[in-house]
Amino acid sequence: MSQGLSVFVIGIAATVGVVTAAAAIFVVVMVVLLFVGGPDLSAICGNRAVDLSRSGQAFDDVWDAFNARIDGGATDLITVDEGLVTSRARSFLSDESVDDIRDVTICINGAGLNEARGRVAIAVLPDVTAVLTGDIDLSGSHPVITITEIDVGSLPGFVSDLVDGQIESGVNRAIKEVDLRHRYSLQAGGGIASVEGRP
Repeated sequence: MSQGLSVFVIGIAATVGVVTAAAAIFVVVMVVLLFVGGPDLSAICGNRAVDLSRSGQAFDDVWDAFNARIDGGATDLITVDEGLVTSRARSFLSDESVDDIRDVTICINGAGLNEARGRVAIAVLPDVTAVLTGDIDLSGSHPVITITEIDVGSLPGFVSDLVDGQIESGVNRAIKEVDLRHRYSLQAGGGIASVEGRP
């Protein structure tokens, strides 16, 4: 083999080795970022502490009375806060035996900026923290969630962007079983959601 060809082969082997090592380092870094750091899971939304002293049943009682008034033919309005909604979300996950999502907090920040934060279990791996940012539409026969951003662990956004659509579809499949009895509109922000219901 000529000396020029030998140098060429050695150069290609070295390049393949460097590319393989870089890919391995990238994968290791992404795995570490997945499990290290991430969103704060304390029951705080911005500068607002979330009151978790009420049960999910308290939300159901408010919602059922609201629907009863609408059933009677009246347009009605209720206001709920982050604590009441968070308690209901936690009860829903517990009632439905959704064990792979825990420590959920719902933050009502306004249109497109509402958050659901929690800890997500991944089979045979440590739990990761995640934040879904988006909105909910209550105008149809089932709630529909639109996710505008997903943060998982400390992963860079371009990595979590790869699964945004799949997660949004999965969330909407899960809540498809929730039937809305009336037409509702929602105004949200500052820790409070006002829901208007019409017969």
